[in-house]
Amino acid sequence: MNEPTLERAVSSLTAVLNQIVVVGGTAHRLFPMHPLAGPPLAPLLTTEDVDFAAPLELEYDGSRELLQSLLAAGFREEVRGAESSVHTYHLDEHEGAYLQFIAPKVGSGESRTGEPQRKLRFSGLVAERLRDVDLLMRAPWTLELEIGGMRTPIRVVNPVAFLFQKLLLTALPSRNRAMQPMRDDPVEEAGGTKRGKDLLYVYDTLAIFVDRLEALGVEGETLCGPLTPKLIRRAKAAHAKLFEGKTEAWQEAAWAAKGHRNRPPSARQMAVACERGLSIVLGPLL
Repeated sequence: MNEPTLERAVSSLTAVLNQIVVVGGTAHRLFPMHPLAGPPLAPLLTTEDVDFAAPLELEYDGSRELLQSLLAAGFREEVRGAESSVHTYHLDEHEGAYLQFIAPKVGSGESRTGEPQRKLRFSGLVAERLRDVDLLMRAPWTLELEIGGMRTPIRVVNPVAFLFQKLLLTALPSRNRAMQPMRDDPVEEAGGTKRGKDLLYVYDTLAIFVDRLEALGVEGETLCGPLTPKLIRRAKAAHAKLFEGKTEAWQEAAWAAKGHRNRPPSARQMAVACERGLSIVLGPLL
């Protein structure tokens, strides 16, 4: 395994490794190491950032221990934006590599005084609060990384939670293509739409677990059990939008695949495989 940014980060965050969860594209690249996984059928999407989800229980003031640990390991903090600033932690010796922390946004997302609660601050680090992050922290699996001759356990997002959250994301307007004339190959324009990449992540994840989808679904029951009716309605609506009638979503997914591999699947192939796979893994929810 070659994940230098993740390994450097893990060495610096030992105090909270039993609470934070690796999510996003880095977690997706780790899925082939899951006990139920098989080898990927094609090169997986790469990403320059490593995302960690942090629980709200970590919030406390005073200490800057984790920030100092990251700085000592060669990371630097960068803050972009003003009121809704984004904090990232860059490892300059690997160009474009950085860490980002996210945390759940619950309830109204406001304090008792009506102030927006956009950030979770813990031990000098800053995480952005986002909807549905709590899903990504349910029933994670444990992977042992070998770092400096020692095996260090880290928590990685449950593949079922990963798939469920990606399904929810496809319904967000921000993931869809803007209403404008399409080029012949939008992938070359900006790496493809966010929705197209979301669906490619779904397709590749299902392919990794294709021989054990039923077992994966059983493992994910601990995630699906406590979902709220509202969340289930959102998932059903997103699923219906993707698989009922004609949609540009699968063409966007095919464009995203074309931009990352020599023999990409067609839009129809991706739609059929994902509809079958999601029905097995997410079952009665859809």
